Amino acid sequence: MMIEKNKILVVGANQSGKLRLIKSVLKGIELETAIPKDCENHSGLILSSNLKTKYYSKQIDIWVDEFECNHNDGIDVYQARYIKNFNQWKNEFLNIKFKEIRDVLSGFIFTIDFDYLISCMEKKHANSSELLSKFTFLIKTILSNLSEILDLLKDEQNDNNQRYETDQENQLKNVDFNIWDGFFICAGLIDDKLYKSYFDVINDLFWSNSIEFISINRLDNSKNQFCEKIGYDRITEIIQSFDWNNIVLDGKMKYDNDDDRKAVSDTVDQLNEKLLAGNSNDKNKVEKTDGLCNSNNTDQKIDKIDKIDKIDKIDKIDNIDELISKIQLAKIDANKITDSSERDLFAKQFIKEIIHLI
Repeated sequence: MMIEKNKILVVGANQSGKLRLIKSVLKGIELETAIPKDCENHSGLILSSNLKTKYYSKQIDIWVDEFECNHNDGIDVYQARYIKNFNQWKNEFLNIKFKEIRDVLSGFIFTIDFDYLISCMEKKHANSSELLSKFTFLIKTILSNLSEILDLLKDEQNDNNQRYETDQENQLKNVDFNIWDGFFICAGLIDDKLYKSYFDVINDLFWSNSIEFISINRLDNSKNQFCEKIGYDRITEIIQSFDWNNIVLDGKMKYDNDDDRKAVSDTVDQLNEKLLAGNSNDKNKVEKTDGLCNSNNTDQKIDKIDKIDKIDKIDKIDNIDELISKIQLAKIDANKITDSSERDLFAKQFIKEIIHLI
């Protein structure tokens, strides 16, 4: 039996923006547990929420934990205490007694106040090259701890999946044991313009360690120059587009605009005709579905399909309600693809898969 994974762990030092992140990411989402006011220590805080999107709802819990490192510690001791206490927290979290907690996690969010760390280091070290070198060492130390956590999550998922595979007579042959199936991110408070050289170091090091770094600018910009979501909005996007299990699908399809509504409506009507008429070789009906994708010259770009996750094979479609549910799930998967041309190809491939089988 597969473990129900519906927990998100948010962890960081004192005053690293944990509750601010939760409030911003879950804006508009009803929290069933109130966030306590004037609480100095947030370790062990559990927030329950009914996560709702246009397509589904899901009951999730957000667990909060922290390690001691207060801004009042002073410049001289803050950095040393930060590394020492984070390392101690990491060792405790990796202990076997916390395995049951790790097994139910779908998300791990680490919060850090880079602005304060950098300001502390700048006051202590006058030489800029020496300062950048020490900052790089600090980031590598933090990343080493985070990588240990991520590696254990991968290994334990591997063990859990292999046991489940044995129980289910090799039904998980295609499971990729080299990745963790949850989301693992670092959310850092940083003024990326004021501290650009530090920001570049952070980005490069996190990227090379395959951990997503999301900068939280206090100006709270929601998109970058490429119209990609950033900051808190990016974290919201990750949570909402995550492949949660045991979701409750919305019974009625909702759309971003009238064009989306018309495109999907036309496509469903055509597919419904094919359902009623049986197998048809009328290619004109198939070609009309291209309006859902809005992609030009896609045949020349078909090689990009390899970059997109394989669409699950659909063995049978019994009714139009089942069809709409599959379209809803496919759109959730498409939202995970950041490149617009690849997202269009994903949609085109999905429609072709359905038309081929009905």
